Amino acid sequence: MSRADRGATLSASPLRLAVCAGAFAVLLLPSSAEAAPALNPAPALNPSPDLNPTPDLIPARDLIPARALHPALLPALLPAAKETLALRPAALAPDPAALALNPAASALQPASLDAALAAPAAVGLAGKLMPRRTPRLTPRQLALRHARARVRVVAFARAQRGDRYAYGASGPSSWDCSGLTRGTYRVVGIRLPHSSAAQARHGRRVTPRTARVGDLVAMRGHVGILVGRWRMVDAPGTGRRVTERFIYRTSTLQFRRLIG
Repeated sequence: MSRADRGATLSASPLRLAVCAGAFAVLLLPSSAEAAPALNPAPALNPSPDLNPTPDLIPARDLIPARALHPALLPALLPAAKETLALRPAALAPDPAALALNPAASALQPASLDAALAAPAAVGLAGKLMPRRTPRLTPRQLALRHARARVRVVAFARAQRGDRYAYGASGPSSWDCSGLTRGTYRVVGIRLPHSSAAQARHGRRVTPRTARVGDLVAMRGHVGILVGRWRMVDAPGTGRRVTERFIYRTSTLQFRRLIG
């Protein structure tokens, strides 16, 4: 075979034609950087003057699972949470589709971020609402609280000595018998009616041997405050002043326990 016939055969071979076609295809096709928008268009970003130009995107590292939050850490995270959720006001709104399926879920939606974090003590480690429990007092603590209340009652009653008596008065510079006892027990949170007969039905009756300071001394038509052994502070009557005196024994005398 001559050299010319050999060149014609090589120029028309299928291998050479395939190599040439591949070279032209590479030159004519756009680059991968230019073809990416056409194949997978990216979402348009709204320009924002804020520091974060994409407020709808929150990095995954900023998301903390609810089980990892301790109630004591919630107040410390409040400023950062407000700043983050201020960019996404829709994050606080409940899902309408979820509320349509479960209307009772709307009661669990907080009205605002402040309301959601106002009582962190009611949130458990698992992010569930827990009832607030009042700590129980031990018998020793309860007895100490009652003793302090008795001291306050006696101190207030003795501080009114010398004030004048006035029928129907309840302080601060004039008293009648039931007005004095009513104002005295008010300092420890005990509310009594302004009537000696009605006050004599409050509390529980105790014997003279078990009576303690701060107990109510009641008799027919008169009441006072026990401040010592057979001693009371009372407003005796018209023309007299509040005084501390011995308790006179009558058939209607009784001691009423209002504290403890």
